[in-house]
Amino acid sequence: MVQLNLIISRLRKISFFLFLVPTIALFLSILAANILVTFKFDVDTFYSNNLPLSINCNAKNDFCAYVDKAEFNYENKLKRVDLNNAPLDTCGKKLYHYVLIDNQKLDINEYKKKYFLKTKINNKFIDKNINYFVDISDKEKTNCIKYSKHYNVYKIFPFPYELVRKIKYNSSYTAASSIAIFPLIDGDTSISNLVKRFPINLMFKTLLYLTSILMLFYWITYQKIFEKITGQKKMSKFFIFGSASSVFLFFHILLLGSEFDADWFKKLRRLIIVSFILCELIAQTFLVRRIYLIKNLLHNYTFRSIIISKIIFVITIILITIIILAILSVMNLSQKVDYILEWNYFLVLLIFYLLSSIMWKKNN
Repeated sequence: MVQLNLIISRLRKISFFLFLVPTIALFLSILAANILVTFKFDVDTFYSNNLPLSINCNAKNDFCAYVDKAEFNYENKLKRVDLNNAPLDTCGKKLYHYVLIDNQKLDINEYKKKYFLKTKINNKFIDKNINYFVDISDKEKTNCIKYSKHYNVYKIFPFPYELVRKIKYNSSYTAASSIAIFPLIDGDTSISNLVKRFPINLMFKTLLYLTSILMLFYWITYQKIFEKITGQKKMSKFFIFGSASSVFLFFHILLLGSEFDADWFKKLRRLIIVSFILCELIAQTFLVRRIYLIKNLLHNYTFRSIIISKIIFVITIILITIIILAILSVMNLSQKVDYILEWNYFLVLLIFYLLSSIMWKKNN
């Protein structure tokens, strides 16, 4: 009896973490993607303490008619920052470009309009002393954390901000979307498209590998419990299909993000994920059937109401799966609807394990 109680206690813990870990993986992936895509802070590429810079406008440079020419590339004339080592608050205010002529300060566009005839300066102004300047304006830079409401937090806890910046501007990073998303409702992206990208793939795949291991132990533990209660050593069908589902999940995660562009490889990945879903559904079906058949033996170990809930839930999921497959076979749903169904379907499947966690009594 003591040994059985220990096995049941282990199952309750495994079931809970089997619900919690993939749930965290999915929502943490969405959160991480949204933090990265909405993070706009960056350092300046130069110091502003050597401003203003000035260039004399004369016949050699067409009186500054083309400020995009190499000699007007002011950034090359400014002191550079080591972007790898510069803190995030290394930033100044916006730069101001203007022309000074006869002590009159003009915006560059205003200067061209007033002193030029098309692309050439008016000849009556060629003897004037004209200088082009780059200086600091009074306007704050929108991508500078120093001028944002986050700065007070950054001064105390700079590490998370610096980490996000380092990840976002890493050459391996690509965003799944250009805006913040919540695909369970808006269907802006698929699970695989979101979680296959750096750095989300590192977190997601690690947690899902753990999930596949937990899933295997889940079915092994259920097998042991029923052997103890019924005295039968026969390998259960739910154990066979459940173990297979954990193996298919492992290989699905292993191949996730692989950029092998071949039809057979795409079909293999599709076969693996479909096999995982089918084996999981079949295993859960055989499990609730077995629970129902020996419900009298489980009276002292389980909550009857949760058993009924689990049976109803499995039946509901099977019906929903059949309905979805029937709809997909006759209709071409929009991509957004497909993605909404995908996210919600996989999250709902995790309730299997939550019900298993609360179905068994703590002490018998």
